[in-house]
Amino acid sequence: MMTQDPPVFDVALANFESAVIQRSNTTPVLLAFFIPGEKACDSLEATLVRMSQESRGAFVVGRCDGAANPDLAQAFRIQEVPTTVLIKDGVPLDAFAGAPAAAKIEEFLAAHLGPLTKPDDTVERAAALEETGDLAGARTLLETALESPGAEGCLRIALARVLCAQGHSTEAAVQLEALTPEEAQSPAARSVFARIGLGQGASDLDDLRAALAAEPKNIEKRLEYGKALVAGGQCAEGLEELLGVCISDLHHDDDAPRKALIDVFTALGPADPLTLEYQQRLSVLLCS
Repeated sequence: MMTQDPPVFDVALANFESAVIQRSNTTPVLLAFFIPGEKACDSLEATLVRMSQESRGAFVVGRCDGAANPDLAQAFRIQEVPTTVLIKDGVPLDAFAGAPAAAKIEEFLAAHLGPLTKPDDTVERAAALEETGDLAGARTLLETALESPGAEGCLRIALARVLCAQGHSTEAAVQLEALTPEEAQSPAARSVFARIGLGQGASDLDDLRAALAAEPKNIEKRLEYGKALVAGGQCAEGLEELLGVCISDLHHDDDAPRKALIDVFTALGPADPLTLEYQQRLSVLLCS
């Protein structure tokens, strides 16, 4: 995963080449000329740092004391402070003076860098597309967001979920491999891991149905069939089949039927209505 730069750093003539010019080749730099302790300058810095953090490192902020670095101030023809210069790929692109509102700064940045889409917002927008059935649109949105500097694991998890829904379990697993250990243990990630496990039999649904018709009491085939139904999007039917197996032989093969249901609960998530319903029904069975 990409390492996110600190959102703000000090700039002087001695480190200008490495801290600003070289860094701007990978991450755009907003170079703010300021006067220490001046209210407008402090307000602008706080706004820029917050925006950098919220955008997960779409840009970084360099602060330069204009009075202490007159050569730099003269080179950029600074006439008032604060003045902020946008530098990308080693080239000053544009500048603004004063401490405008965040919305105005966002417009300024969008003109040169594109909209500062937040990963969390992207995940929500992708989820909305999923709900409408637009998996291709959700995938494109997430893949584009992952190209941005500082992209977080939540984007990879969301993309892996979409890939699973499209039947691309192998590609989904590749996305999950890039997660940190902490991200991989999150409920959202564990849900996708469970979906990948269930999805391994989805392509065999027709064959499993035929095999089960020949051996309707075969526990192993019923388990495979129930998992395949869930992986294929027929969650209610799959859960009903798996619960039926639990009723027939709860302790088969070291509680495999119960474990299969729990895997589905994990894949669907704890708030899914089907999870809540079948957890209750399983609890009643276990207590009977």
